[in-house]
Amino acid sequence: IDKWRKSLIESHSKYRIPVIQLTKQDEFIAEYQSVTEASIKTGIPESNIIRVYNHTPHRKTAGGYKWITKEEYLTQQND
Repeated sequence: IDKWRKSLIESHSKYRIPVIQLTKQDEFIAEYQSVTEASIKTGIPESNIIRVYNHTPHRKTAGGYKWITKEEYLTQQND
């Protein structure tokens, strides 16, 4: 990541919720330290990712992927 993008990721503290990217079949793809990082690396708008992990009705995926918070992912792994 270039220096500009790295500083952008680090500066958006309100989006510093770690998120997990999953396939539609719930297979792990990647972990991101923030929604901003996920958006920059995938090209998927932050607002779309947030809608998915907030379980907004009629929004199951963003960019063809499921998104959940790391906290929710770890809870599911322990069940």
